[in-house]
Amino acid sequence: WVRWIPLHLSLRQISRAGQYAVTPLLLIVVVLALGIYTASLAASLDQWLLDRIYYNVGSDASFLPMPPGSEGGDSSSSSEAIDVSWVPTQAEFGELPGVVSAGRVGRYPATIPSEGDKELRGHFLGVDRADFARVAWFRKDFANDSLGALMNLLAYDDANVLVPQQYLDLTKRRVGDKIQLQITYDEISVREEFKIAGVYEYFPSVYEDDLTIVGNLDYLF
Repeated sequence: WVRWIPLHLSLRQISRAGQYAVTPLLLIVVVLALGIYTASLAASLDQWLLDRIYYNVGSDASFLPMPPGSEGGDSSSSSEAIDVSWVPTQAEFGELPGVVSAGRVGRYPATIPSEGDKELRGHFLGVDRADFARVAWFRKDFANDSLGALMNLLAYDDANVLVPQQYLDLTKRRVGDKIQLQITYDEISVREEFKIAGVYEYFPSVYEDDLTIVGNLDYLF
């Protein structure tokens, strides 16, 4: 009961001499409002930068394994100089200190059918659906379905793929339609029929100017 006396007396004093308290009170309100706004803006900018980095990388870390004895990682080196068939298994990565989980991702140039006889150039992003859901960074506003649900769509059929919404808007195709993709790696080129099983608005490491179809990596192999 006693601790309310200072507050009671302070309010009485303000009511008697309110004209002297208005200016300091307004200053306090303005300073608090500016402080809240600045803190909120800083937190938003920090989260925006973090999201941009995660979206570009796709996970906590992304890298290209290099065979023992290769010097550096110059991407301009030809496939003859690097033994691209040497790739560690997930189990080997899982034994590294600090590694919780790992998953393979392959990005290959692809020719994608459009209206009529036209074709679009883009990429085929092959993923290991079980491992990808554990390691990939994903936000709920990237698609109508969660990442786990999208990976389940790929699990129903090895030939299922996920396409960006802009592709459906451009070609007037729908979920359930089949498309012919020509996928190329070095001098190897395959043409195969895939089925549109799901749609995404955004996908980690995929940008709007790069039409990308997401599918099963093992099926492509």
